[in-house]
Amino acid sequence: MYALKKSQDADHLLTKYIKKYGETDPDNIAAIYVEKGDRDYAFKWLNKAYEQRAYPLVNTIRFPMFKPFYSDTRWKDFLCKLKLPEDHWLIESLDEPCQDKGDSRL
Repeated sequence: MYALKKSQDADHLLTKYIKKYGETDPDNIAAIYVEKGDRDYAFKWLNKAYEQRAYPLVNTIRFPMFKPFYSDTRWKDFLCKLKLPEDHWLIESLDEPCQDKGDSRL
């Protein structure tokens, strides 16, 4: 609906979706905020998905809609926090390697 410029209707539906699925579907809520163009809230929900160790998160961040995030410094920080393998294509796409390569959390 955001793409159709029906933001008021979309905001109402998003509020209902968050109330119903906010605790169980944070990665998809992040994706909705990406489509909405709200990076701050997208990162908020990505981090919530990370904290919950939401398994679908690794697949969600592969969506092409996240490509504009690649230039955002928070994106690198987020990817590094996931501690993906060094040969993961998202890690290889970073300008600089992640510093801390401890145990994976997801």
